[in-house]
Amino acid sequence: MSTFSKKYYSQKDSSFYLSLAWEKGYKNIQIFHGERLVHTIPGPAPLMKGVQINDSELGKVKIKFTIERPHKLEIKVNGKKFKTVNNIKLGYDYTGLITVFSVLALFATLSDLIFLGSSSFNFQHSVVFTVFVIDIIVITSYILTAYFLVKRKPHVYFLGTIIFTLTSAFDIFGQLFEWNGVYYFIFLFFRIAFLIFIYSQIGNIIKAIDNSKSNGNSKNDLLDND
Repeated sequence: MSTFSKKYYSQKDSSFYLSLAWEKGYKNIQIFHGERLVHTIPGPAPLMKGVQINDSELGKVKIKFTIERPHKLEIKVNGKKFKTVNNIKLGYDYTGLITVFSVLALFATLSDLIFLGSSSFNFQHSVVFTVFVIDIIVITSYILTAYFLVKRKPHVYFLGTIIFTLTSAFDIFGQLFEWNGVYYFIFLFFRIAFLIFIYSQIGNIIKAIDNSKSNGNSKNDLLDND
């Protein structure tokens, strides 16, 4: 007999989901939270009005058929509707980090152009050439970080973070010996603000990496079938 399965995710936290497994014709429906079997519904008849489960861990879980045809399963936990992988954008919102690394790439490019202009683009000078190569590596790392975050590849976060940390440490240390008044405080403020924001996201990134592993097969989940 054919069997089907599907995951239903919390809209606020995609790491919180319930798994459903059933046999063809919505028979022997099993609801799982992780590996724990929450409840079993023997057949489809009760689902027209809905079945409410009072679970000691989850609270009130309600499962029912949608009104529209073909019928699909709908789940609510404590009144909050859970969504399938097809209807919800899972995981961490990378917009903030994408913006930060894009801005860093832009400012690093402008800074490099200003430096090269002040040195008349004299690449034959060893210092100018060395700085240029380092800047290209830094700019490329920021661009790649932003690009792969758009693609929802959380591991690349560490590339951009390490590069920005190293350049910040070098620049801040160097500025200590070159007092530039207000400019120094503005520079220091933005550097530290960006560092604080980037490092504040490390917990979300680690969770996103874990979720990407656990949800790796979610696209293969079958749609509801009668």
